[in-house]
Amino acid sequence: MTGCVVCDHLVEVQAGFLASFQWKLANDVAIQEAFAEEGGFCPHHTWQLSSFSSTLGLAKGYRRLLEKQAARLIQAARVERTGFPEAFLDGERSCRVCALLEQEERNYLQEMAERRRESEIREARPYLQQGICLLHGKRLLEQTASPLARAGILVAMSESLCQTVSRMNAYISKRTALRRDLLTDEERNAIRQALVQVAGARNLGRTG
Repeated sequence: MTGCVVCDHLVEVQAGFLASFQWKLANDVAIQEAFAEEGGFCPHHTWQLSSFSSTLGLAKGYRRLLEKQAARLIQAARVERTGFPEAFLDGERSCRVCALLEQEERNYLQEMAERRRESEIREARPYLQQGICLLHGKRLLEQTASPLARAGILVAMSESLCQTVSRMNAYISKRTALRRDLLTDEERNAIRQALVQVAGARNLGRTG
């Protein structure tokens, strides 16, 4: 648990996709051609893909993309365009990982919102107290119609943040007193959880 149940789900989806895609990109000519036409991935997911890939796999997968981009530069020069070719931005606009995560996020938040009916607030709060970052909490509220359910979500988010503060205080106290041996796993991970709750999971980037 990182501090946000939605981020946890999206990190898992992203990892599964990239682990599978890196092999296809290295070995499937049709995938390589489609990848080149799309302009690759956005900058963030380009580097994420590299962490799942071998250098040989990246060389095999990216050579067609670079050939395509080189041809686009020559085409732009021949028609005397002075601006940067728009096609170079395709990866930022049409990154298939971004599209996948945006759809997964909508679906996951919708499922959460549907569970947040008034009759389920008492049962929902412990689930939300596992943690949800502020951005995903905001998006969950946007999909929740019931005022009582929205209030329950806000209270649960507040309690989760306060729990993290309590663990951070314990961490500070024990570290200051040189009693590191008494730290619990929750206290050791408190600052990482706090950062996720404030900013979301680091390796997801931000969407929307």
